[in-house]
Amino acid sequence: MNEYIPGLLLEWLAIGHQCAWVNSSADLSNGDLCFYLSYGRIVDQPTCEKYKHNLVVHASDLPSGRGWSPTSWMILEGKQSIPVTLLEVVKSVDSGSIYAQEWIELKSTSLTDQWRAKLADATLRLVKDFVARFPESLNSARCQEGEATYYAKRSPKDSELDIDKSLHDQFNLLRIVDNHDYPAYFVYSEKKFFLQIREEDSE
Repeated sequence: MNEYIPGLLLEWLAIGHQCAWVNSSADLSNGDLCFYLSYGRIVDQPTCEKYKHNLVVHASDLPSGRGWSPTSWMILEGKQSIPVTLLEVVKSVDSGSIYAQEWIELKSTSLTDQWRAKLADATLRLVKDFVARFPESLNSARCQEGEATYYAKRSPKDSELDIDKSLHDQFNLLRIVDNHDYPAYFVYSEKKFFLQIREEDSE
């Protein structure tokens, strides 16, 4: 989200909001709203108490798909419709009241940079709409209903390809690897080999 946040801040500043951007919860001061966007840590209660409302965007149809990297897991499951949900931060992870939600459609060939961009666009729409309608936007809060499911945290090991399977069978895995931080790889003759994937003319 880092490449999108400066534009968001400039837009809010231009219409008179006071806002700040920090990369660590330890640097937060206080205010009305705090959005934790792609922040991969659990926020403690003392930090949340600095704000009237703490909000996060999570890409799943909560309470289904709580936890880590939901978009990656859903792409691995073969899903192309991805729900993007704005919710309140509470002590139990990803279990707060839902304020808004929209669904994005991914192509079956969308690679990491492409689906991340669509996810970022949806995130910006949700947070901007919430702020534009605040405090009336609080009235749309609804409790999560249904059975909760959880996704595990992904690690570099999850980017390993099986050399005994076809690329066709593993294409969804290739769609979610990160060429820089978590590249696809396979092990052959006790050696690790890395692969990179990009769409032709995509750079």
